[in-house]
Amino acid sequence: MLFGLRVWVAKKITSIFDTTLISANVTFKTFFEELWQLMVQLANIVIVAVLGLFYKQGYQSYWEEKNRIKKKSSKKQIRRKPSPFLQLLNEQNEIDGYNTTTTTTPNTSSGASSPTSSPNLSSSSYRRSTSPLLKYNSSNTSLKKSPSLETTPKYNTINCSHISHTHTNSGGSNSGSGSKSKSSKKFKKVNSFTRQDLVHQHEQITTGLLEDIRTNLLLFFDASFGWLRSTISSILARISGFSIRSLFFFISTFPFYLPYYIFYIITTPFILINKVREFIRSIGEVKKLSNKIISGQELDIRTVKEIIEQSGYPYEKIHVTTDDGYILELERIPNKKSTNVLYLQHGIFDNSFAWIATGPAQSLAFAAYDQGYDVFLGNLRGNGDRLHQNSKISSKEYWNFSMNEHAFLDIPTFIQNIRKIKSKELFGLNNINTKVNLLNPINSSSSSTPNNTTTTSTNNSTSNVNNSNNNNDDDSSNKEHPVDSINISAIAHSMGAAVLLMYIVRCRMLNKPHYISKAIVLSPAGYHKKAPKIVDILAPLINIWLYLYPIHVFRFPNESIKVIIAKIYHDAMSNLPTKNLLVYLVSRYLLGGDTRNHPLTTIHNLAYNTFNGTSVLIYRHFWQIRRSRKFETFDYGPKKNLELYGTSEPLNILNHYNLIDIPIHFIMGLKDNLIDPVNIIRHYVTLKRYHPELAFLKASKNGHIEFTLGLDDQIRSYCLNVLEITPSTQTPIISTSSSSNVTSPTHHIHSLSSTKFSGSVSNKLNASSSNLDKNQQSKSYHH
Repeated sequence: MLFGLRVWVAKKITSIFDTTLISANVTFKTFFEELWQLMVQLANIVIVAVLGLFYKQGYQSYWEEKNRIKKKSSKKQIRRKPSPFLQLLNEQNEIDGYNTTTTTTPNTSSGASSPTSSPNLSSSSYRRSTSPLLKYNSSNTSLKKSPSLETTPKYNTINCSHISHTHTNSGGSNSGSGSKSKSSKKFKKVNSFTRQDLVHQHEQITTGLLEDIRTNLLLFFDASFGWLRSTISSILARISGFSIRSLFFFISTFPFYLPYYIFYIITTPFILINKVREFIRSIGEVKKLSNKIISGQELDIRTVKEIIEQSGYPYEKIHVTTDDGYILELERIPNKKSTNVLYLQHGIFDNSFAWIATGPAQSLAFAAYDQGYDVFLGNLRGNGDRLHQNSKISSKEYWNFSMNEHAFLDIPTFIQNIRKIKSKELFGLNNINTKVNLLNPINSSSSSTPNNTTTTSTNNSTSNVNNSNNNNDDDSSNKEHPVDSINISAIAHSMGAAVLLMYIVRCRMLNKPHYISKAIVLSPAGYHKKAPKIVDILAPLINIWLYLYPIHVFRFPNESIKVIIAKIYHDAMSNLPTKNLLVYLVSRYLLGGDTRNHPLTTIHNLAYNTFNGTSVLIYRHFWQIRRSRKFETFDYGPKKNLELYGTSEPLNILNHYNLIDIPIHFIMGLKDNLIDPVNIIRHYVTLKRYHPELAFLKASKNGHIEFTLGLDDQIRSYCLNVLEITPSTQTPIISTSSSSNVTSPTHHIHSLSSTKFSGSVSNKLNASSSNLDKNQQSKSYHH
């Protein structure tokens, strides 16, 4: 009797505690939700205020969007429209009802429907609400699938059959025309809904950091209160099961079990330490769980391979090794039977994702493949798997490279491996050396004899190279090789364009072929006479930071930090005022571009898929170019410069544009703030002075990153027209005679008649041409 009473009391107390804890959990979660919403609203007010101070247009668009949403919500409260699914069911019922009328009316003796019988049949059939799924199996109905599963042309055929039946059976009655017009309107609404409700099966739904924190806190509250409920229930259950006999048994057996109790007390701290270790190990498994703060499962972390294959294109991944041991990734959209190759090279803080991020509709890579090209995507060192032949190489040694290594080691390796792959696929040849070193050709493993074309005098080296080029061209013109029929075109962006130009010039200086037939450079870096003010402000601060805390790479410390930054970026893009403010600041003070359809807002998970690491020497190289106002190779110091370049100073690439022997298409963005059009005009004017037939200039309204992540139709069409496959494509041979160097300033702008520029850009182009002529005349007079 006493035992039953204890159990009853324990159950009552347990139920009371359980109800109390459940209500406390709900109350606490409700309070947390209200507090969270209050903090979000306060942060939103602050952001809107800042947006109104800096960007009034975005401030106005925010309030217009908010008022538009309010108007829509008020209209929905006044008159609620049925959901698209209910509309489809209603349409199916009406069609099935009308089919019953069309099948029953021909049974009349006159062969036409009477005005008294057909309305009754139609009205009765429309009132039926049977499931349309039951009617698909009947032989009387003409529809076999739900309209939501059909495409737009099938709707039109159904609608036409509906109209034909009304004309043949109703004899042009008004009721038939009225139902016909109503049904056609309803079908149009169904079509619009089905277009809007298409699901992108490959696209991952991204969650932001704030959303993850909120969700995980709510889950933590549930778990905490659940643990408290179970603990209290177990304690009360033990108390209810305790009896006086157990107490007497414990007292009588205590001396015998005393050693066990002592051992248990001694080992308890070790057991607790072991549990703490297991808890610490379990933290590392958090990444594998969904809906966690540092997990990337809620991010779209698809690789380039997955994006290309999901778009319906083939994919290959090739690992190539440079002369200094770096193992690089060369990705490919293979068209193995084509002799036309397109080589795409990305810029700084970027990778091959930039060329396929916009999908098959806008990407240059997919468009070139559709045009018949074999597309190769190069990833410079520091991207991809970051492999090296020396598995024990330190991080400092790995990241010890500048743009010189990109231009003189990486790109030659890519080009030679492309030639090797294509020659093996097309002609069965496999005798091409893939390791090329243009930085130090004397010590290169690929060079058999030293090259003495580079001397301390720039003019002498140029003349020696030109003479040797003419002689070699005369000798090689009589020899044809199957591999020479491979046509390699190149498109590069930003820093990739700069290193591509460095590669072409360096090859011609060393009397080596570069194997490229034409090049399109999108907003090329290299010459930075004009730069954003923020660059000149931040660069000295970065220099001080590097002096106090030396590092060798700019990148995220680990994968978890990268995931957190990507989630914060998603939070910023999910909030309208924050998105408008961020896009305005980035486009206004750094990258440029249109704030309405900026790639920062259109590319999915941009923060995760780009912003890869880069070497500190790359930054130092760019800062050297900015200070000197010249397009230079890296400055190693007088001694090493003399060893590598043949001069005590770094090479000025612009001074060697006379060696370029292929068409170069310069494309500049009038809204590009990072690389101003004036800088690109200097590239164009310099090449135009030496080879007017090889220099082309095109202007667009793009910003800097829009050339890859948001290329407009005009520039994409221009690039595809340049890449248009011709019956015979040959690399032109340019003789650098003295007559080709004498051109008038008006001749520089003559070929620009097909390109429309604003007055300011034309004035800048004229000023650049005249200044270059004056400088060249003064130099020749001085000599």
